[in-house]
Amino acid sequence: MLASRPRFTIRWLMIRIAILAPIFALLASAERDSRASRCGTSIVSAILLLMIMTVVYMLARLLIWATRHPS
Repeated sequence: MLASRPRFTIRWLMIRIAILAPIFALLASAERDSRASRCGTSIVSAILLLMIMTVVYMLARLLIWATRHPS
């Protein structure tokens, strides 16, 4: 029997783009701000926000999986 291929849907790609676009925009603006003020605190706060958004996304995916999983 052949192994099943991983499914690729447009929704999968749109979710990734919707999450990564504001993250990269935030990191780029924080980099420009920290370069202008010669301070690295804005880039640190952007990285912390990136980590928080990643954890929230993972929790949301876990909750979606848990509600759809037959048990």
